[in-house]
Amino acid sequence: MDTRQTTALSDMNKQIEELRASQTQQSEEIRKDIGGEISALKDIIEKYFANSPPFNQREGKQAESSSDLTGADTNRRTVPPDRFPPDQISLKQGSDSIDEYLEKFDSAMTRITLAPEHALSIFLTNMNQHLALHVRQFNVTTVPAAAKIAKLHELSLAHTPAKTARSAFNPSQRSSFTQNKNQYSSTTPTTPNTTSNQNTKPILATPPHKRISFDEMQERKRKGLCMFCDEQFTPGHQLKHRRSEFLLLEADPTDSPCST
Repeated sequence: MDTRQTTALSDMNKQIEELRASQTQQSEEIRKDIGGEISALKDIIEKYFANSPPFNQREGKQAESSSDLTGADTNRRTVPPDRFPPDQISLKQGSDSIDEYLEKFDSAMTRITLAPEHALSIFLTNMNQHLALHVRQFNVTTVPAAAKIAKLHELSLAHTPAKTARSAFNPSQRSSFTQNKNQYSSTTPTTPNTTSNQNTKPILATPPHKRISFDEMQERKRKGLCMFCDEQFTPGHQLKHRRSEFLLLEADPTDSPCST
């Protein structure tokens, strides 16, 4: 081995040894520092527990302080704004008009704060159902709009004429009606229906219809003859065999207005 290589290796070994020694010294210093800090923390913890009262006494004092805080908070706590008072819950329209019901509802709403949708829901729920169902059809969003529609419907119901009550069914009336009907049918004279007999007679005599076979039809077609007579079929020949039609209008003499 060359002398230079030997010298280089020895120098590298010396550097490695120096690094190891410095690392060992640094680790020892770190351990000493950490050990001192840990011992200081232990002393602080021991002093804290030595000066603090036992756990049972500390729990009792904590319970007393929490109860005191709870009582103080209860005294300072106010009623939530969305908590309904008893008169608001029992508010019903009943026999009151819409104006009276709206006035009572507004007086109850002055003591609480609600969203418009929530107030409208309470207003329609406590309203009479026949009015509330009519108002809900218009998809209103505010209490004044709902009250306006309900008032209009209430006025329309007030001006609607009352229906007359039907009289109860009396069996004696039916029996008397049946007797009068039978009496009228027995006394009515039977008149001969001469008009219908006259109208059933044909006005014009119907000529006899001659039936021809298929072979005769083909023969007439081959010769160019008419299917209803023995003449030659030419354009317009069918007009000779057109039948006349009469329209007869009958009127009932009893339907005519009576002259006074």
